Amino acid sequence: MLISEAIEEFVREHKTRGSRPATIGFYRGTLTRLLAPCLDQDVASALTPFTINRAMARDVKAATLASWDSALRAFCNWLEGVGLLVKNPFQGRRRPKVRREPKRVLSPEEMTKLLQAAKKNARCKARNVALLALMLDTGLRAGEVASLKLTSIDWEMGIVRVEDGKTGMRFVTVGLKALRCLKRYITHERKGSSLYLFLTPRRTPMNARLISQLVLRISKRAGLGWELRAHRLRHSYACGYLSGGGDLFSLMRQLGHTKLDTTAAYLHWTIDSLQKANVQYSPMSRIQIPR
Repeated sequence: MLISEAIEEFVREHKTRGSRPATIGFYRGTLTRLLAPCLDQDVASALTPFTINRAMARDVKAATLASWDSALRAFCNWLEGVGLLVKNPFQGRRRPKVRREPKRVLSPEEMTKLLQAAKKNARCKARNVALLALMLDTGLRAGEVASLKLTSIDWEMGIVRVEDGKTGMRFVTVGLKALRCLKRYITHERKGSSLYLFLTPRRTPMNARLISQLVLRISKRAGLGWELRAHRLRHSYACGYLSGGGDLFSLMRQLGHTKLDTTAAYLHWTIDSLQKANVQYSPMSRIQIPR
């Protein structure tokens, strides 16, 4: 079987498993791009450790390299499982190292400045405030926010149903402040017959790209002094949740993570939290230095 045909069979199996379109698109796009020079070659003869080395030998970020490794590894494991590959080129191969560097997240003061800056657009003031308040109060991804519909909100329970999440459908809790912002947007400003929650001034649904661009524009207007990307709102929520005394298990459910290790990375994700932990637990804090 040719590699191009094997990729399609691999993707087809993912469809039968019920994998999300985004996951299927990631596998098809990544595998086709990385294995482009040998798509018309036979699987058994073309997929060798040297082929993998050439596919991965690109100047990209460590996180990107790790995601490529994951896609190629999953593909080769599947090929071996269905009997198309006798020797797996990933056998004995180590995964790329991904170094987690402390990153900046929003402080409560910066969150306030961001919400104040969101009000400066008179035409979409209520929408912008509601969107930011929701993201800062739930940790939803931009794509998840874009997929929300009017029927996604349970006003009495204070719950939002996320149907198009990265890991499938889940329920997240929303606080009273964010709910009030959402109600104000829906009752005072939102116009149009679309089922989707957040709309553009032209009354069409916002997508993840538009939400990301909006967050960046508002952050510049707020004068934060650094570029704020939409996904950093999610990180800000997670770090704020833990520093406020929240537990890892409930945060894992709120964020939609499938592994606790992914959520645990937020424990010491910022310079601030690392410094506080060091001050509290370092042995130097318990000894007296001789004069």
